[in-house]
Amino acid sequence: MAAAPRGRFYEVLGLSTSCPSADELKRAYKTAAKKHHPDRNRDNPAAADKFKEVAEAFQVLSDPRKKQIYDQVGEAGLNNSAGPSRRTYSSGVGSSRGAANFADIDPFELFSKVSGMGRGDVRAAQREAGQSRKQGGFSERGAAPGPPIQPVVTKMLPCSLEQLYTGCTRKMKITRRAGGSASEKILEVTVQAGWKRGTKVTFAGAGDQLDSSGRCQDIVFVIQEKPHPRFTRDGNDLVIEAKVSAQEASKGLRFETLRLDGRTLSTVIAPGEARNAAAKVVPAEGMPIRKFPGTKGNLCIKFQVAPAAPVFR
Repeated sequence: MAAAPRGRFYEVLGLSTSCPSADELKRAYKTAAKKHHPDRNRDNPAAADKFKEVAEAFQVLSDPRKKQIYDQVGEAGLNNSAGPSRRTYSSGVGSSRGAANFADIDPFELFSKVSGMGRGDVRAAQREAGQSRKQGGFSERGAAPGPPIQPVVTKMLPCSLEQLYTGCTRKMKITRRAGGSASEKILEVTVQAGWKRGTKVTFAGAGDQLDSSGRCQDIVFVIQEKPHPRFTRDGNDLVIEAKVSAQEASKGLRFETLRLDGRTLSTVIAPGEARNAAAKVVPAEGMPIRKFPGTKGNLCIKFQVAPAAPVFR
């Protein structure tokens, strides 16, 4: 039975035996090097030192002479046996251990030589693995699932005030991913007259596949109300501003506006009825009320009276 491993070189490579085969040693190095590769850990400044430490451990343990010295007397023996072709570095910022002799080879060059991967390959492999997880929750090699796909996808559905007044059908194109492939699908949202902003329409199971069991996301459309050039909505009521002159306010006028259904609404404003900040309520000319079919809110005409022109004598 192999003796228990000693020293940090075995630990950094994750080796449980001090007599690994050449293949075991190479697999352990590639696993540790990929884990701590700086291209994969760009937000972790300490990864570069760990990457160098992994390279140092592999170089020592893959060299029979250096491994024998290391197993017998540890790193101190390697330091004392170093020749002029060696240089020293201190791996691990703030480490209390002394500097270790390190062969004059770039850690990235060693990684490329052993793994066959270049500087950009690690990052690309990481992106590919992440994309694979998104397309079904599991990698193509059957690895453990990545971050779960959200079970509900919410999409905003902007509607004009005219569409919310009369009702309409909106066709929404989505891209659905399942089993590693993507397909386009048209969902028809029936917008009913009188719907308000925030109304939700759910299409159960219409989204991406969640996992290998075949479950799929729900897609929820949330109604949004576009600004209107003439009207503003207040619950079931419609509000419109009417700018009139002082003369019109004193004599009375007929106020006409184009309704949301395309018809013209004519309202008689009696003399003195149009006053600043005052409003005339026209019943049943507002938005349809969903809870009470056939009924509507009111139209509120708010007046802005221009001051009378000064009279010069």
